Amino acid sequence: MADRPLIVLPAAAVASRTKLGSGPSATHFPSRRRQGERLSPRFDELRVFFEQRTAQLQATAAGQVPEEVIVFETIGTVANFLKAAGRLPGLDFLAEYDVEDIAPDDDFYIEETTDKPVPRRLFLVMTNQQALQQLLNLWRDFQANRGARQGFAPFFEMFRHLRDIRRWSVKDRLLETGVDDYWRDAATARDDVPVPFEIELWYRSSTQARAEAVDRIRRIVGQLQGNIVSLCELAPICYHAAVATLPVSQIRRLADLSGVELLAETSVMCFRPSGQTVVPSIEERTLQTPITYGSFNQHWHIRQFGRADLLVSQTAARQRRPATQCSDVAHFRIDHPAPPIGSLYSGPHPCLA
Repeated sequence: MADRPLIVLPAAAVASRTKLGSGPSATHFPSRRRQGERLSPRFDELRVFFEQRTAQLQATAAGQVPEEVIVFETIGTVANFLKAAGRLPGLDFLAEYDVEDIAPDDDFYIEETTDKPVPRRLFLVMTNQQALQQLLNLWRDFQANRGARQGFAPFFEMFRHLRDIRRWSVKDRLLETGVDDYWRDAATARDDVPVPFEIELWYRSSTQARAEAVDRIRRIVGQLQGNIVSLCELAPICYHAAVATLPVSQIRRLADLSGVELLAETSVMCFRPSGQTVVPSIEERTLQTPITYGSFNQHWHIRQFGRADLLVSQTAARQRRPATQCSDVAHFRIDHPAPPIGSLYSGPHPCLA
């Protein structure tokens, strides 16, 4: 056997254990009592609104069930809310997405660093009066410190995280779309000039609910002396929209926020300026670099219609999968280029071809 070198090992010694990090800092949430002080008036506002809306519809449109989009603004996310929302008849989950972090306050803050911004998240649902009443019952149970019924614990967690609850408003339907400036610019033309714009509808899980939304939009636009010139419904990406035209005389009313019924229509997610598309030549399209999911906001739909985060999260919710696994949403949009509408196009929407 060949000689082998001797290996000299150091003397054994006792070493101290290295401390691991404590993980992310905990978020401070208000007590149940404090949440009641803050939010009970907001729940009462919703209850009163539905009572008044129901009385109004009974007097003017027999048979129509009042519905409204409710926004839950939370600090942090709430696990399994989508599944719990499905347990309330009349509650239709629409979307969930992150919004800009906000400065901490006395109610919500990161415990170890009280000046660090806190993350916000929005949960949007369509509810009728029956579902709202059940939601109010859950809120009262939470306030009374009763235990959550089986399957409804995520609602209690929602109430714990809840910063605000409100209706989806006219401001939300116009926010960051540029349509208000577009309408004001168009308002300088002659009264009879038709002005196209786009109406993006909430994508409802029910085919009947989507059809009823289109019927209401047709009726309202018709009363304003306008027309619905095209519709687009893309189930794989939970997208539903219409292109409408109104005469300038009515556009002025919208610009002044006096076209109340259309601006406040519950089925409308937002209004947008009508896009105009310039189609590149075959050679140019061949040389284009494919758009990836990372640059999704460069695609026509996000450029013209916006809300990439809501679009992806809405699709993820419908298909019961994480938003991070919805890159096919972007690729679907890339394969369905923008319809050349407005002054450049007057035929049927290519999405319906």
